[in-house]
Amino acid sequence: MIRKPLPHARGAPKAGIRVRRAGDTATPARWRVAPLIGLLVLAGCSTVRISTCRAGEEPVISDTLYFGTAKPGGVVSAAEWQAFLAQDVTPRFPQGITSWTASGQWRSASGELQRESSHVLQLVHSDTRDTEAAVREMQALYRKRFDQEAVLRVRVPACITLG
Repeated sequence: MIRKPLPHARGAPKAGIRVRRAGDTATPARWRVAPLIGLLVLAGCSTVRISTCRAGEEPVISDTLYFGTAKPGGVVSAAEWQAFLAQDVTPRFPQGITSWTASGQWRSASGELQRESSHVLQLVHSDTRDTEAAVREMQALYRKRFDQEAVLRVRVPACITLG
C-alpha cells in the first residue's frame, strides 16, 4: 500500500501521531486497555450503592414478605399466625412490624396455579448482617412449620423520617 503524505505533514508524521505501516500488527495501548476499563465500570455498577436519601432521612431496607396459608390438612389459622408473629417475628424486630391479610395466586414449582389467602408482613429495618439473617430465619421457620414451598420476599432500599 502506498501512502501519500498529508499536506500539512510534508512527508513526516505530525508529532505525537503514530502512522501504521503495512504489516504493522501492534495494537495501540488505548485499545488494549479499553475493554478492561469497561469491565471495571460495569463491575462497579453492581457493587456501588448511591444514597439518595435527603437531609434528615435515614437509609433503611423495606422488606415485604408474603406468607401463604394453605397447608396439608387445612390452613394456617389466625391463632397460628399471631403466635408466629409473637414468638418468631417480634423478638427479631422489636422496633415494630405491620401485618395484614390478603388473597392472591402464584404458580407453584409443579406448574399448578395456586389461589390462597395469605399474610403480608412489612418490615422496615437497618441494612445489617443481623437483620438480613433474621429475615431469612423467619422465612425458613415459616416454611418448615407450616409446610410451605416458599415465602416471597421483596427487598427495597428506602429512606425514612419520623415527624
